[in-house]
Amino acid sequence: MRPIRIVLFVAAILSLFFGIVWMIAAAYNPTRAITGFLMLTMGGGFAFVAWQVIQEPMHLESYESQIIRLAKRHDGRITVNDVSSEMGMPVKRARRILDQLSRKGSCELQFEEAGEFGRDVYIFPEYRRRP
Repeated sequence: MRPIRIVLFVAAILSLFFGIVWMIAAAYNPTRAITGFLMLTMGGGFAFVAWQVIQEPMHLESYESQIIRLAKRHDGRITVNDVSSEMGMPVKRARRILDQLSRKGSCELQFEEAGEFGRDVYIFPEYRRRP
């Protein structure tokens, strides 16, 4: 588990715990309810962010298999724009997932010139058709 996850969960648990304590203390002094409510809100926020940090790698892995199927349909050669448009995801996320696949060795990143500009092409060698 990454350290940021641990920090977020500890902050969430502590904020929620002390928020409950302050809400109980509000029975004796009603002004403490404001502090209790704020701490409960912060705890909920920390818990939400921690959950999002945990969920992101799971989402990336689920997209990997879809991208590999897409690469098979495109003769083992795809671009970030292919993934983004066909899977309906932001370009930044598509690039991050393709880069992750490249680091794992599932594909190779190559630069292809196209007129004045160029583009990154991800090659999946095992899905290339041989002439």
